[in-house]
Amino acid sequence: MYLYFETKQEIFEAVARDTIERTIDAAASMLDDHDGPFATLFESVIDRIYSQIVTGDAVAILRALLAEGREQADVVAFYHREIFSKGEATVRRLIAYGIERGDLSPNAAALDPRAIMSPIMFAAMWDLVFGQVDPLDIDGFKRDHVALVLHGILANSRAASLP
Repeated sequence: MYLYFETKQEIFEAVARDTIERTIDAAASMLDDHDGPFATLFESVIDRIYSQIVTGDAVAILRALLAEGREQADVVAFYHREIFSKGEATVRRLIAYGIERGDLSPNAAALDPRAIMSPIMFAAMWDLVFGQVDPLDIDGFKRDHVALVLHGILANSRAASLP
């Protein structure tokens, strides 16, 4: 590996770009190509992210961040700057799309994208830590995640009128 990369950080960055950034780019492309209801798009994006990040190879990046994040400030800074911020921007675009279509409450623009995406991180961490003793039903959890978000921010939901 050191034939192509000089440091562990360069390896991490390459793997993060090839797995998680590629997943974020695919979600952004889905948004660019979609011309229909927000709910359909959101469910497709979430399905893609779960399949790549929670149950796919990208979970190795999360494992590395959890294991070495405190000692590897440069790795964490890279991930936040180059990967996380791109994912956050994609979620903001996704929300804006739903608002523009009238599918989401205008209040959804004020939501923190981390609140929408945190179930993905939880599912990945749960599987890493407790998967052997208390496996998570990933498909059921994903379905609940989508339902929780959609019923919480759809324009016609009761929650849409909350501050």
